[in-house]
Amino acid sequence: MGHPTIYPTGVTLYDPAKAWNGYTIFPAADLGALLIDMNGREVQLWKGLQGFPNKLLPDEGNPVGYYTPGQTPINYGGKTLLLVHEDVRNPKISDQPLLDDKLIEVSWAGEILWSWRANEHFSELGFDDAAKEILSRDPGLKKLAGGAVGDWLHINSASFVGPNQHFDAGDHRFHPDNVIWDAREANIIAITDRKTGNIAWRLGPNYDGSEAERKLGWIIGQHHAHIIPRGLPGEGNLLLFDNGGWAGYGKSNPASPTGRMNARRDYSRVLEMDPISLQIVWQYTPAEAGFLIPLDASRFYSPFVSSAQRLPNGNTLITEGSDGRIFEVTGNHELVWEYISPYWGNSRLGLAAGLNMVYRAYRAPYAWVPQREAPTETQISALEKSRFRVPGAAPPGREREISVPGVEADQPDAAFCVAPSGDSL
Repeated sequence: MGHPTIYPTGVTLYDPAKAWNGYTIFPAADLGALLIDMNGREVQLWKGLQGFPNKLLPDEGNPVGYYTPGQTPINYGGKTLLLVHEDVRNPKISDQPLLDDKLIEVSWAGEILWSWRANEHFSELGFDDAAKEILSRDPGLKKLAGGAVGDWLHINSASFVGPNQHFDAGDHRFHPDNVIWDAREANIIAITDRKTGNIAWRLGPNYDGSEAERKLGWIIGQHHAHIIPRGLPGEGNLLLFDNGGWAGYGKSNPASPTGRMNARRDYSRVLEMDPISLQIVWQYTPAEAGFLIPLDASRFYSPFVSSAQRLPNGNTLITEGSDGRIFEVTGNHELVWEYISPYWGNSRLGLAAGLNMVYRAYRAPYAWVPQREAPTETQISALEKSRFRVPGAAPPGREREISVPGVEADQPDAAFCVAPSGDSL
């Protein structure tokens, strides 16, 4: 599907009565950590801090790192979970050098309290013989400065499981201190037992082993899989951005002659599910967005990066990252806030060159920034697409039928900017 060469940026829709209002932080391409209010006004830029992701502190004391009512944040002390990489050799996986994923828990003083290496648990990850064969030949080889290395799992998110009803009911796989992570190259979501280091719970890499898995459908290239924290609607459920795109190892097929990246889907899903029954509790797919599957399903599609955050009022903040779109929907799938990043750059990530990519966005309450008064909230109605025209391109007599909040009708560039209150984005 093609895309237009230009489209509105900034906040394009905002319903203050239905949205969960606060500040949103995200890494703006080649710019830094950017904090905006609900009308898209830029509150603060931390130039050069291109985090993966950026978070608005304080968030320690919370298992997933985003705002949760009733979980008091810590300004001093506490521990931090780090996701890092390490070059290793493991002939049980491949003779090729591997870029392995490593989890480290450190104290406030920098002392390592716990560590875990993914490659040491290869036998627990559920790869079948076909997957093992392709992993041996090509464990996701990527060319780096020091030569080719196999990014075989590519874990992109890790967090503590946190307090939950499953553990309270006696299911020790969901111990609050265990760590949940997801590997986008292998289509795996798993929980590591912090005491033993073993895999306590796993979903993937294949999704055809049970009726529940087949009904769920293949999760492909996912990001930001986490357990919704206690104190938020849906607490204890698994929430993730199921990217689609291309990922996995296994039998070859017409789309994957080698068996690498053998699972493919050209649209995304946000899934909330019961982690025990695998039943989908809530979802946002192209169907809920109002598109036809498969005809125009790719209109909701980010094959890399992206995330989903559950908000205190039950809404969900979604980062459709590859096209710089951050938006909020209600439990009934109503779109109540939308922002398109205007920042295009040449990121240090080669795949992001020339994109307005947003890796992940987080929403926090206004009180998280006490240095500023809460901003004035101004409603922004949805643009009428059939009347949205570049001045001079509309039929005679209709050039000025565009209504853009904050922009005077006689401004020549009115159709290019959606900037409430006249602020420049």
